[in-house]
Amino acid sequence: PATATPAPATPVPVNTAPVANSLSVTTVQNTATTITLTGSDGQQCEITFSVVQGPANGSLGPVSDNPCSSGTPNTDSAAVTYTPGANFVGADSFTYKTNDGLLDSAVATVTITVLAAPPTPTPTPTVVPPTPTPTPTPTPTPTPTRTPTPTRTPTPTPTPTPVLTPAPITEGFEVEDLVVAPAEVNAGHPVNIVVRVTSRREDEGAYRVVLLVNGATVETFEGTMPARASRVHRTSVVRAQPGMYIVQAGDQVKTFVVKAAQIEFSDLRVDPRIVGPGDPVQVRVAVANVGGSPGPFTAALLVDGEEVDSLTSDELGELPAGDSRLLAFVVRVQAPKSYTVSVGPLSTAFTVLAPTLDTEVNVRDRIPVSPRATGRDANNNPVTLTGDAITVSETAIELPVGVPAGVGLASFSDPDSGILVEGNRVQIPLARDAQGRVTLTLIVETSGLVGTGNTARGTVTRLRLVTVEQSVDLRAEDPALGTVGFTIDAEIRRLPKAARLTLSPKKTLPRNAKAGLELLSRQLGNNTLREAAAALQIDRTNLPNETDIGIVRITIAISQAWVTARGGPAQMGVGRLTDEGTLQLLTPEVLGTDAQGRLLLLVTSPRGFSIFSLVSVAPVPPAFAVNRLDIKPLVAAPKEPVAITALVANSGSQRGTFNVVLKVDGKPVDALDTTLDPGSQGTVTFFFIEEKEATYEVTVEQLTAKIEIARRLDPALVSFSDLNVSPRQVNVGQPVVVRVNVANSGDLRGKADVRVFINDVLSVIVPVSVPGKSSVPLPFELRQALPGAYKVTIGPLSATFDVVAVPARFEPAVTQVLITAAEVKPGEAVIIVVLVRNRGEAEGTFDVVLKVNGRDEATQSVRLLDQESRQVIFRVTRTEPGTYEVDVAGQKATFRVVRVPAAVFELSQLTVLPATVGPGEPVTIRVRVENKGDVAGPLTVVLRIGGERVDSKDITLSAGASTTVEFKVSRDKGGEYAVEVDGQRTSFTVTAPPGIPLFLIIGIVVGLLAVAGAALYFFVLRRRAPAGPLTL
Repeated sequence: PATATPAPATPVPVNTAPVANSLSVTTVQNTATTITLTGSDGQQCEITFSVVQGPANGSLGPVSDNPCSSGTPNTDSAAVTYTPGANFVGADSFTYKTNDGLLDSAVATVTITVLAAPPTPTPTPTVVPPTPTPTPTPTPTPTPTRTPTPTRTPTPTPTPTPVLTPAPITEGFEVEDLVVAPAEVNAGHPVNIVVRVTSRREDEGAYRVVLLVNGATVETFEGTMPARASRVHRTSVVRAQPGMYIVQAGDQVKTFVVKAAQIEFSDLRVDPRIVGPGDPVQVRVAVANVGGSPGPFTAALLVDGEEVDSLTSDELGELPAGDSRLLAFVVRVQAPKSYTVSVGPLSTAFTVLAPTLDTEVNVRDRIPVSPRATGRDANNNPVTLTGDAITVSETAIELPVGVPAGVGLASFSDPDSGILVEGNRVQIPLARDAQGRVTLTLIVETSGLVGTGNTARGTVTRLRLVTVEQSVDLRAEDPALGTVGFTIDAEIRRLPKAARLTLSPKKTLPRNAKAGLELLSRQLGNNTLREAAAALQIDRTNLPNETDIGIVRITIAISQAWVTARGGPAQMGVGRLTDEGTLQLLTPEVLGTDAQGRLLLLVTSPRGFSIFSLVSVAPVPPAFAVNRLDIKPLVAAPKEPVAITALVANSGSQRGTFNVVLKVDGKPVDALDTTLDPGSQGTVTFFFIEEKEATYEVTVEQLTAKIEIARRLDPALVSFSDLNVSPRQVNVGQPVVVRVNVANSGDLRGKADVRVFINDVLSVIVPVSVPGKSSVPLPFELRQALPGAYKVTIGPLSATFDVVAVPARFEPAVTQVLITAAEVKPGEAVIIVVLVRNRGEAEGTFDVVLKVNGRDEATQSVRLLDQESRQVIFRVTRTEPGTYEVDVAGQKATFRVVRVPAAVFELSQLTVLPATVGPGEPVTIRVRVENKGDVAGPLTVVLRIGGERVDSKDITLSAGASTTVEFKVSRDKGGEYAVEVDGQRTSFTVTAPPGIPLFLIIGIVVGLLAVAGAALYFFVLRRRAPAGPLTL
């Protein structure tokens, strides 16, 4: 169907439904094919694609999204692979839709023709016919008659199958092929018919072929054809009535089906799920027409099998094909129990909790006591009864006991009435449960009970009403909560007379209270309500706040684990909704834990009873924003639900929860929370239901719009004039603006539902408010997903426009730039992969220009077929460390050239001690080594003396560490020695030994000569002496 968008009259950003484009593809038997789905949207660039109904004779793979292309409109596409069934030949189809985050498009159809696999070709003579006579222009398809309004039953009466008779064709000619696509269409959508006529004659001849649909002639193809030639004729037909249609041409027979309406219900919800008696429960459900023709609907709301409300197309209008609506009801029941809610085949449930305390509160002036009552005075003496009743007032209390004058009453107990005196306090039970347990007690505090002889009398200093714990089991709603308890301790200023007190624990606050508390939390501490734990509603009669009720203290017992998981007691608050409708956010005090291990929180209300709710709060997420509103309808009848859908985005870097607040005429009326991941978006939908006719200003966060509530006009009072469509020709998916004047002949303003027919099929209903005895212009937009001729009908008026296919264009784009390594070493190559895609239908050449830091680096040319994607690879090297930005047609990425981590050693402070030594004496050589690098590393410290390597030591130092390396050497020869360690230089000196005195040297020489001379003398003398003894 068409989509219609009323011209905006408010500051709301206009949101139109996206468009999904129908298309036809062809494949061969047993051969898969990839199909490109296309769509467009006037506001959103990225739209999502989803299959509505799969093919009957094949299968689909997953849908993979492609990058979008911004423009007017924005266009996007996705790819899906179709695989025909084994050996299947014929027509198949599937449907899909697009979504822009708020709205669905109309359902589009993909028609698939699966051709038989070609046989092994047999050589045949080639016939070259003469230039054929031009194909005559096909006779236009007759305009179909107006479709009657469908009955309430969505299933149409089957179209009777006509008796097949041969379709007339000139003898000697035959219809070789008849293609009818798509096989299934929506009412009013064109069906394309292709007829291939072949001549079997041996000479040129005239032919005439009649095209039949359900036995009726819709077109005649005529012309002159050479011998053995073929010619293709194309036409299209439109049918508005659901059913099967038989197409005949020659002996060829094909069929197509116009789909009937198919109404489905989904997304049935109740909120809240736990309420008190008479509290409102909102029931919402979505109704959609997933069929191909307009259809009626009835949404009957059943509670425990009994219909309590309904919304029908009689009130709201039929649903066009592909359209949907959100419906809402409000239910209130008194009896406590669980209730089953049903709409169509769907069901859910909610629970009404009984009040935990519902009692009369009537304190009489005289309260009877039984004869069994006992007591003792301050001297521990038993006291006797002197009467049968206690008298009490706002100022004094008197007990009928004999206590000596001036002596205090220490204790008193009545087992029958439960009256108990402890010290200066008197406890008087006021209510009991079915088991006889006390549920409500009057506490009378006195300045002391003192005897008068026959009575004990005291001055009243304070009166209190105290309840036992009022518990609600919330495990079904939240297992972590378990049982939550409330205990009330309220100061009263007057004794209750003919009063009533009702306590009703529940899960949540009323919607308006939640919205108001959210705004209050933001004002007081920039917080948002995270979650409501439990609420307590206190209803009463003849117990007005402030005059009768003073300070109220409420002790709340709640699961410690629940509180801890939400940030602890500091993140807890108690909201109070006063009788006047104002809100307070109270801070609870931690008292400790009870016997069950529950955390006890005390909250003080300085101004009496009301509705209280324990909530957790959290800081307001700074990056949440409401970007768009979709309001349907903008003009509604009294009690007609208006769906207000807000598109919420989280542009931050963290997951968060945000309460979106709806205000009507400046007053908070509802709040809905949404939890979103970083960079994601979602929707929340409010329902506005109002009986009073007026124009209301609705505000959702920073966006504002107007909603008008007006009575429905009798169709007899509504007339139309000056229908205009502009422009008269548009491309597929582009809008045409329809304008029409709508007049109201009645006396009062009212709502007119303008029914817009496209090709005689109800396509959209546009509501408009028209003053009495007046007329208003109504502009709105229509978009069509298929090329063809379209007729717009409103009332008795009609106008036409044409939708043409967009000429094939070469649309190259860079979709992504990938860098294989984010960091490289100096001189190391960086591989840059550029993904390019032709989003158009025509092929062409694309120059891919690579820029680095804003300067052209390299260019590569790539040839792209239609819808083709390819990779282009560049190699870049840089030697200087730093960050480099890569830019290809606006798609950017970065890489870094980083210095290689290494150990860098620095030697210093070379010393030699001592600097001068004697021969053979050692010297100590020290040098300081520091690692100024990024990592630990080894080093060999080499000692050179006189340029020659004499020693070395291996060390390992961590980054930033230092050490001292020490050597010991000695030299025997005197002299100066040069020391070097890694460029560090110094020296040491070895001294010569001391000299021998000269006189000593001369003496030694003379002595040696004398010894030598004597030896020589004796040697010579002995050789000359004669033999024999020597005689002296």
